[in-house]
Amino acid sequence: MKESIIRSRAPLRISFGGGGTELSPYLEEYGGVTLSTTITSHAYCTITISEGTGIEIHSDWPRAKMSFSDIGKIKEEMPFIDSSLKIAAACGAFFEKELETLVHKRVEIKTSCDAQLGSGLGASSTLTVACLNAFQSLFRKRMTRYQIASTAFFIERKVLNLSGGRQDHYASAFGGMNYVQYFKDGQVSVERIDLSDSISLELQSSLLMVYTGTSRASADIIDSQQMAMFSNNDTIISNLHFVKKLASDMRFALLDGDIQRFGSLLGESWDFKKATSAKISNSNIDFLYSRAKELGAYGGKISGAGGGGFLLLVVPPEKRISIYQSLSMSEPSWLNPSFSQKGVTNWSV
Repeated sequence: MKESIIRSRAPLRISFGGGGTELSPYLEEYGGVTLSTTITSHAYCTITISEGTGIEIHSDWPRAKMSFSDIGKIKEEMPFIDSSLKIAAACGAFFEKELETLVHKRVEIKTSCDAQLGSGLGASSTLTVACLNAFQSLFRKRMTRYQIASTAFFIERKVLNLSGGRQDHYASAFGGMNYVQYFKDGQVSVERIDLSDSISLELQSSLLMVYTGTSRASADIIDSQQMAMFSNNDTIISNLHFVKKLASDMRFALLDGDIQRFGSLLGESWDFKKATSAKISNSNIDFLYSRAKELGAYGGKISGAGGGGFLLLVVPPEKRISIYQSLSMSEPSWLNPSFSQKGVTNWSV
């Protein structure tokens, strides 16, 4: 038998605004929005079908590997599977009936990502989207991008009980710059933001990402935010209202090509977001951000839930290198990230 190989890749994202408003219970009470763009860095999943039996799952980062006799063993051992392998395992279990038809074949699943988990770029959710897309292609299941995003959210949040919101799944599934609305009844609407070439190039030239020196576990931050929401903390709810409004304001600033105003709004939203959890920032992040503002940055925020990862800044393009040189504690993965217009995709080899 000739090997059958399916590959899938999904783009990572930079979140600009609205993060936290797509979390429960805020979403069910008020509805939420997010503004984000995908970048030319990806999570990957490869599924190889060959002669033999059994299922083997590999992860390149962090490096891990486990073997199972069949899909039943995966489901049985799910609580004990290495955390770096859980996403691929859970996506496989979602297609349990289809995998059972391959009982007399060898199934090998390999995953990798251009950014480490905890970078604040939505790596775990993007990997879920990539794995799910690879399986739906392997078994010729025609899923819309909305279905891929909502199913990936279900697998990560409900099956694996990993804390987090919804925005990363939709960003990765659709690709590009999007303003996403999450309605109280569970419906989701993805609005593509089509910037002119000059505005898009100016924005990309104005973005600077500086690694803070530490990664972080977003689950703890998100759990603390949700606890405050469930306790009906008026201050937290009020801050999230402002975060939601500012995401809309940022959208219009971008469409107008006002990058300086966009950066200022990003910083204003960051101030409101920090007030929703004491874990979102720390003294090191606050120092880096204050220093960046002194050096001429328009504004910024920590990418993702907060606590570490990359500090995203909007700066005058001519000051980008000098600000980076003044702030950098270690070599970053991106000085100015390039935008990706394409969402999750797959191909056969």
